[in-house]
Amino acid sequence: MAWKNLAVHLDDSERCRQRLRVGLGLAQRLSAQLTGVFGETEPGFPVMGSRAPGPALRAGAMKVEGRFRAEAVAVSVAHDWLSVLTVGEAYLTRQMIDAARTMDLMIIGQYDADHSNGSVPGDLGEQIALHSGRPVLVVPYAGTFGRIEERVVVLWNGSREAVRAVNDALPLMTLARRVAVLAVGPSADGRDQDELELSAAALLRHLKLYGINAERERITASDPHILDLIMARTADLGATLMVIGTHGNYAYPFMHRGGATRHILTHTTLPVLMSY
Repeated sequence: MAWKNLAVHLDDSERCRQRLRVGLGLAQRLSAQLTGVFGETEPGFPVMGSRAPGPALRAGAMKVEGRFRAEAVAVSVAHDWLSVLTVGEAYLTRQMIDAARTMDLMIIGQYDADHSNGSVPGDLGEQIALHSGRPVLVVPYAGTFGRIEERVVVLWNGSREAVRAVNDALPLMTLARRVAVLAVGPSADGRDQDELELSAAALLRHLKLYGINAERERITASDPHILDLIMARTADLGATLMVIGTHGNYAYPFMHRGGATRHILTHTTLPVLMSY
């Protein structure tokens, strides 16, 4: 099923213009509506506050809304607007999760710890993916991105999260020129390895029914730097988009829950679509 209702998280930062361009491009190619969701909290209020956001935050939202609507009109993209203005991170996260639940996709920016002013929680994208039931597209804070669906790499370990991510990403993969399935599994020979091979082959047959002729590769978990190897191989394949299941361990079972996701989101230099 094609996506018809996209959303992009916007704030009063220079970098949000890049993810807006990504959102507008996707909306154009998918003939979808794009909703701009302005979400910021006033720094210095780590818990839910009782007072209303101040005038500076409201003025920032109005400025971003004007820019968003002007750019959407310029490229003939149907659009809508939603402001989430708060004085607490918890409330902002909850409102962003609620907004994502009625969208096909939420686009957010990669957290940049070196340039954060505290107005957006660092784990916002992960929280939306975990609790909204909808996929999240994370756009890196550095670089420029055109057709992100050109060359897609899927990280596959046969888990429920990986299954969800693949099927959530189908609208993009059907537009791709190249799709690679990177099967990431245990290094030891035996039943687990055989099961991963069988599930990866079944996935390729599933994708073929959608007109997606994917190729398959395998990476084993014998190296303690498995996540860096995954990202290096993704770069070697010239990927423009990575698809992952949120909180997947990718055959690295002794890594704490969520560690693989956070490592990838912290270090990625290309857009990542994640689902839970």
